[in-house]
Amino acid sequence: MFPDRAVLRRGKQMQIRTDRSYKYREIAGEYYLIPTLQAAERSKTPLQLTETAAWIWKQIEQAVSKEEMVLRMTEEYEVDPVTAGKAVEQFIEVLLDQGMLEETEAV
Repeated sequence: MFPDRAVLRRGKQMQIRTDRSYKYREIAGEYYLIPTLQAAERSKTPLQLTETAAWIWKQIEQAVSKEEMVLRMTEEYEVDPVTAGKAVEQFIEVLLDQGMLEETEAV
């Protein structure tokens, strides 16, 4: 579905990557995306992530394809591929909507 981090959005194939103006941090066993000064206009509040959301963020940072991410998630969390695929898709959509991922049209 999105080899090389391509995702179908608004009918177009889009490349995604994490927005570098958000920093991932684990603090006292909790996971956060913390906006830097560059992101302060969009958000001043850190976003607390679930363990699964933090795991997906790290996969996106590593440039893992969706298919590979779903496969790894089925192994890591012992869920079926459909459930894993939905979790990945939903979280990517949230990140895109909040401007925490950068996207460009795939070539």
